[in-house]
Amino acid sequence: MKTERSRCRFLLWVACGALFLWATPTEAQTPTFTVSGRVAESPSLYWIGGATVRLSGRPAFITDTNGEFRFSGVPPGPHTLTVEAMGYRSHQRQLVVRADTVLLVEMEIDPIRLDSLLVKEAGTFALRGRVTDGSTGRRIPEARVQADSRFTTFTDGLGSFRINNLPRGFSLPIVVDAYRYLPARVALIAEDDTTLTIELEPDSLAIELFEATLQRLDVRLENRTTYAKHLSIIALDRSHLDRRPSRSAYDVIVWRLSGREFSGQCVFVDEVKILGKGRLHLYDAAEIERIEIYGRRGTMVRVYTQAFIARNLGGSQNFRQIRYFPGGMGPDICY
Repeated sequence: MKTERSRCRFLLWVACGALFLWATPTEAQTPTFTVSGRVAESPSLYWIGGATVRLSGRPAFITDTNGEFRFSGVPPGPHTLTVEAMGYRSHQRQLVVRADTVLLVEMEIDPIRLDSLLVKEAGTFALRGRVTDGSTGRRIPEARVQADSRFTTFTDGLGSFRINNLPRGFSLPIVVDAYRYLPARVALIAEDDTTLTIELEPDSLAIELFEATLQRLDVRLENRTTYAKHLSIIALDRSHLDRRPSRSAYDVIVWRLSGREFSGQCVFVDEVKILGKGRLHLYDAAEIERIEIYGRRGTMVRVYTQAFIARNLGGSQNFRQIRYFPGGMGPDICY
């Protein structure tokens, strides 16, 4: 009888314990997810480092130089994402997290409205300077320099720039960016003419994308038509163009052909056929990414600007096929 009572007490204890364990929620039973992404400037999509990202009261995350952020252990349900960065309008969006989430947050520039400020003393100053590679010290041509987003200029072939008539005595956000580089931002208050040296750090991701896009051009050369394969080809990349940063595309081609004038019967710029090789004088070597010269006398020339390559980064569509047919008694045909 005593043994039977002990057995009943034991079974009752096990049952109560099981009920208690079933009724007590555990942390392992609640799934969590990761919310990550990158912060970029709109519409240029240059990554914004140093931006403050908050997610529903969690500790703030400061983006790295590539604009990346990451929150781990995020419970499912509605959340509010807030992003702030100096010189940009605050960004806020509502999320419903049901799985790991990757976001691209585009920030709009928030210019300072100088006309709404009380001007104590009228006057302007000139901002001049140069933009260099932070790793090599090389001057960077065709870098964009913006002051208050309303004053914009580009560096010349020697990496130098100048902006006149900037209002003095106010805080001006200066933004400098260039292809293959992370943007740099400084705040400037000046009373007199000022000279700056701005260093840009290489953007490893942009460099990889540029190289991958240029490899697609190399593949296209291998797949050119039979007649085009009979033409000798000279491909000039940045290592060649940087030697003549202040020269035109026309001058670079003549230089590469050892001073010989080229025929230029078929000339393409960014995949568009143009009339007359003389128009190549309008393109500086600093803004060009690649030049292809076909034939010993430059029968066909193809020029690609940095802006065109940047628009096609990571694209899956191949570039236009190279086709060339000698015209015999008439002009050559190429497209």
